[in-house]
Amino acid sequence: IQPKVLLKPDSKDNEAIKNADFKVDLREILEAGSVEEFIKRYADKKITDLGYSGLPKIIAFINCKLSLTVDTSTPEFATACEFVEARNLIVHNAGHVSRLYLERTRRNDLHIDDPYPFDTRTFAPQGSGCLKSIAEKLDSQIISKYKITN
Repeated sequence: IQPKVLLKPDSKDNEAIKNADFKVDLREILEAGSVEEFIKRYADKKITDLGYSGLPKIIAFINCKLSLTVDTSTPEFATACEFVEARNLIVHNAGHVSRLYLERTRRNDLHIDDPYPFDTRTFAPQGSGCLKSIAEKLDSQIISKYKITN
């Protein structure tokens, strides 16, 4: 996600801020020192929180709050989700299936603590390729919609 999208407080077309469904304590705004700094902190926190929620929830947020269109019904999206969740198993669970993995993937062919069945010849190239394709499409939409330049 490009945080710049959430950091344009003067934008007349900033759906992310207009559609934000959050409550804030006045103390948080005062501690930030300015509205711009508060928005920056909120954007950073939101992005961090989304990062732990799984790819489907990240994309749902993007589709809803930023009014973008990422098709979550494609095989490409399913492969990208599996890739992200399998990556999380490697990093956080020594390559063994977790309850969270089963909940997020809805797979019923694996059980908690089973070793994840990696196919090293196809797993990384296919998964990363699908994830990259989705990211490129998303970046293109964000850059176009919010007229972001480097």
